[in-house]
Amino acid sequence: MKKALTLSFVLLLLVLLLSLHMGAAAPASGRIGSCTWRVEDGVLTISGNGSMGSSTTRPWGKNITAIIIEEGVTDICSSAFEGCTKLTSVSLPSSIRKIGREAFSGCSSLSSITIPEGVVSLECGVFNGCTSLLEVQLPKSLSSIGGDPFSNCYNLVSILVDEKNRAFCSVDGVLYNKNITKLIRYPQDKPGYSYTLPKTVTVIGDDAFHYSQNLREVILHDHITEIGLNAFYSTFMTSNTDFLEKNVVYVGNYAVDLIDRKAAELTVREGTLLIADGIFAGTDIKTVYLPEGLTTIGARVFSWCDKLTTVFLPSSLKRVGESAFYDCTALDTVCYRGLEEDVEGIFIAKDNAALTEVEWLYDTCVRSMDHDLKPLSDKRPPTCDLEGLREQSCRVCGAVYYAVIP
Repeated sequence: MKKALTLSFVLLLLVLLLSLHMGAAAPASGRIGSCTWRVEDGVLTISGNGSMGSSTTRPWGKNITAIIIEEGVTDICSSAFEGCTKLTSVSLPSSIRKIGREAFSGCSSLSSITIPEGVVSLECGVFNGCTSLLEVQLPKSLSSIGGDPFSNCYNLVSILVDEKNRAFCSVDGVLYNKNITKLIRYPQDKPGYSYTLPKTVTVIGDDAFHYSQNLREVILHDHITEIGLNAFYSTFMTSNTDFLEKNVVYVGNYAVDLIDRKAAELTVREGTLLIADGIFAGTDIKTVYLPEGLTTIGARVFSWCDKLTTVFLPSSLKRVGESAFYDCTALDTVCYRGLEEDVEGIFIAKDNAALTEVEWLYDTCVRSMDHDLKPLSDKRPPTCDLEGLREQSCRVCGAVYYAVIP
């Protein structure tokens, strides 16, 4: 009797667990926005007329291996297939107009995808983390690309664009705007150790060379007006000391990164033309020396530097980017090499009250003769017959002074 009761109890428990498991299993079909969906043998099919809406719940789960979106569906919602690591095949209809933010993010088994004619917009991070993706083809209809849709696509070799596209173009697999004035994305695994920027380019976009692992050299001309956030992040340039000088990474005549974010004093080297967006943001810098010849301080360069008290600006400065000095609450002195009337020639973008509302000292070196001198350095060692020389120069105006060594 006890055995029979025990067996009945075990069978009842198994039935209960099975029913719970079946109840917890993902449904095989349902609705999302104006569309319906069903999963069969790992294949997700989405049908309907209109939008998938804004759902980010992914009711079909993450184990799908293929996606078929049928004609009539107009957009793919944000994060729609995020983390579907088994996905290898995607079929998209000509009715699709928009692919939402991070729609295919983390689809690490997806090696190729054809974006059909009709798609107008790719939003930010669409293919983020698609580590098997080798090549992407963009259609004639595409007119809008959000922030770095190909981030962390470590094996991406080429980005191709339909020749009739009116907004974008591809030059040897590198993505540019149509008139080749902005470099948007250099594929992370594009072969070749050196890349020369076309002379027409004036803007290097955010993350443009991020993790371009094969590059050992990028040759820039002297007409760049903007270098975006993290443009050279995780490249050979930011990990090799050949590009490093006094804590700052330079590519050509451009400052692009900072290594030690705890340093209290910063001297940007002479000959620098532009400081890339955001590279000193949130650091412990207290004093900054910017050299003559510098024309542009990028956006958010010193944002949140709440210990910054003094900045030395050159008379050559022409532009201060948006939020370059945002929330620099300790800033109290600006030493400007030019005259007071010269400030009118500087364009200072919005959200820079910390810079514009503090005391400015004009023509600082000439007026006060109070040069901010670097430490003495040996220029020529003394000999038995010849005096030696030591050199000392001003960080602000570049004036050089010599001391004789008997």
